[in-house]
Amino acid sequence: MLSWSNAFKRSRYKSIAPDLNDPDDELEAKWRVWAEQESLKRLIIAFFIFDSQVAIVNMKNASISPAQMQIPLPASQDMWLAPNAHAWRNIYYSVKLPGVNPESMTMLDFFGNNAMLQQLGNMVDHRLCMLAACHGLGHEVWNFRQHARLLAHWKNQGRRDRWLAHQTQQRDLNDDLTTLQTHCEMQMSSSQEALFTLELHLMTLHVDLEDVQTFSGKSGEEEARKVLPRIRE
Repeated sequence: MLSWSNAFKRSRYKSIAPDLNDPDDELEAKWRVWAEQESLKRLIIAFFIFDSQVAIVNMKNASISPAQMQIPLPASQDMWLAPNAHAWRNIYYSVKLPGVNPESMTMLDFFGNNAMLQQLGNMVDHRLCMLAACHGLGHEVWNFRQHARLLAHWKNQGRRDRWLAHQTQQRDLNDDLTTLQTHCEMQMSSSQEALFTLELHLMTLHVDLEDVQTFSGKSGEEEARKVLPRIRE
């Protein structure tokens, strides 16, 4: 439903900024339109995170790809929680940086360049952005794990080129996860949930959790024996 309404598209969102000379009625109207747009952005990000969490628990592919997240970055928590239009405007000008327009940047842009947050100061919600980025990388880890299953026997069948490329991808993902983990640890606003999620992704990157569950007896003793060679690797 959200997808069909273009809620994931950047074009769905207008750039709205309060002016110091806005009369009260115009300022109120701007605030209400802005709040409606911001609530939609946050709904999509919350849905993206929840979808990823459900996928992790059930060891399934997530329904929403990070590539779909073309919405603007969420505004700062203080702006979002502003009790009225005047408070919203005051907070806007207290965090605004000259020459910087965070609404021109999307979550997809951020997934590709986490360092951009440092240029935005307190204009955006760092905590929410970082948590979403953790789950965005989880999508890549899932794809890596599925690819590993396809390539399980290729390294012994004259296709070592693909196996080596797969190992390179694993190193790249490990670097991405550890870099994001370091950034989260340095940011006071980062949540423990983000750090826990990254730890889980790092473990999943190196160990197939589905094989671990099978080996523990989830599918019976016979299936546990079958996965033992893969566990030993």
